[in-house]
Amino acid sequence: WLAYGLEDAFSDSPEIGIVRKNKIHSGLLRYEAKGDLDWWHVARDLLAQEKPNYVIMMLGVGDRQNIRERDLAKEADKNAKDEQDKKNADQKEQKKDQSDEQDQSTMLAPEPQRSKSLNGTIEFRSDKWAEIYSKRIDDTIAALKSKGVPVFWVGLPSIRGTKSTADAVYLNDLYRARAERAGVNYIDVWDGFVDEAGKYSNFGPDYEGQMRRLRSNDGVYFT
Repeated sequence: WLAYGLEDAFSDSPEIGIVRKNKIHSGLLRYEAKGDLDWWHVARDLLAQEKPNYVIMMLGVGDRQNIRERDLAKEADKNAKDEQDKKNADQKEQKKDQSDEQDQSTMLAPEPQRSKSLNGTIEFRSDKWAEIYSKRIDDTIAALKSKGVPVFWVGLPSIRGTKSTADAVYLNDLYRARAERAGVNYIDVWDGFVDEAGKYSNFGPDYEGQMRRLRSNDGVYFT
C-alpha cells in the first residue's frame, strides 16, 4: 500500500510516476518452497528492467518468524551449484582452444557437497537470526543501489498487540542500522501510526492532515 499511497500523494504531479513492483506475502525470508518472492535475490533483476530516479523499499511484516535451518541448507546447495556452474562456464571459455580431451577433463567438476538435512530452527530475534537477516538486508540494499540512484528504505509502522509492536521495533532497528551503514535513506513512519501516548492506533492523519482510518481490521495492513 505504500506504492498506492505514493500514487495518491503525487496525483497532482504528472512529472512523477510510481512503478509498483510490490508482491504480497514476500520479504527476506522464504515462506514456502515455491511462489514467494525473496527480495534479496530478485531486486537487482527487477530493477534492471527499469530506469528509476529513486528506489523505495518497504517490507518485513511477514518476516517475524523463525528461520528453518533446512532452508539455509537448500540455499547453500543452490549457491554452491550456481558458483560451480559459473566456474565451469569460465573454464570452458578459457580452454576453448585446447583439445577436446583437455576440455573434458577441465569441465568435469565434482558435485557440490550436500548439506545434511537439518530439522532445527533459528529463533526469531536471536543473535544468529539477526546475523543472517542483517546479511540479507545488506544484499537487498546492494541490489537496490545497483541503479546508482537514491534509495529510501521505509520502516514498519506500529502493529496492534504488544508483542507485534515489539517485533516491529526490533526489525526497524535492524533496517535503520543497515541502511545508515550502507548510506541509504531510512524513513521512520512510526509516529504517523500511533496515538499521543505512542500506542497503536487505527486512526491518524493522512498526508493532507485529515484524520482518517489508516489501518485494516487485522491491525497489520493499511486501508
